[in-house]
Amino acid sequence: MPVYNGAREIEAAIAAVLCQTIEDLELIISDNCSHDSTQEICNRYAALDKRVKYFRQDTNIGAVKNFLFVLQEAKGHYFMWAAADDTRSKDYLELNSRFLEESPDYVAATSPTRFSSGDFDPIEMGDDSLEGDLEDRYLKFFRNWHANGRFYSLFRIAAIRAAIEEDSYLASDWATVLGVLGQGKCKRIGDGFVLLGEHGESNSYALFSNARSHWIHWVLPFERFIRFLHQSTRNFSWATRRRIGYRVFRLNCRAVRKQLWHEWKLRSQRH
Repeated sequence: MPVYNGAREIEAAIAAVLCQTIEDLELIISDNCSHDSTQEICNRYAALDKRVKYFRQDTNIGAVKNFLFVLQEAKGHYFMWAAADDTRSKDYLELNSRFLEESPDYVAATSPTRFSSGDFDPIEMGDDSLEGDLEDRYLKFFRNWHANGRFYSLFRIAAIRAAIEEDSYLASDWATVLGVLGQGKCKRIGDGFVLLGEHGESNSYALFSNARSHWIHWVLPFERFIRFLHQSTRNFSWATRRRIGYRVFRLNCRAVRKQLWHEWKLRSQRH
């Protein structure tokens, strides 16, 4: 559970993990040098439950490194990220770990996912099952990408460690999920649920400005992601690469328009 200034909602997120029907778990919290009461809340839970491992960073190391930190500290066979404003059904870990135990060709599983104010929609939430061969899984990902709910799946830890993108760029979370898909299939089971909070960076007007490191990103916001795709799909058929390329082109055009809107909103807020 990477967190920064999450005092308002982190107690519910911690409780949702500790009350799971599977008790053999560890909750690793990495506090990215918060300046609210996050530290006090986490220390209290760590004192009450030995399964809670609390770390506080001396300085703000950035969101991506904070996500990487909890993965590096994990010791189990399975791993999931839990945002500090997310909650899950009590049986989430039991149901999804059981599925993975029984399905060796799958590397990730999750339950129906929605935002706290939204609906369970596998297309809009980007949590639908991705099965078939690798090219089929990639193509279906780009049909059902949207909120990328799969990023908060339960993963085989070896698969997520092999796939994680360590650099921060726009859609690096998509690249991580696609890297996992390169190792196996992803399942959306029918039971349990995940409720995603709505205070993450993807809902921030600073999403594009935080990821922009070169002038080219004004016209190609997904430039780094496109480079990842060029490498990861190099052995795909020409037809599949063409279909993926067309979808990414449309996504990039949409992102150009959206980042201009975000920039206008940011400047309006400053004034």
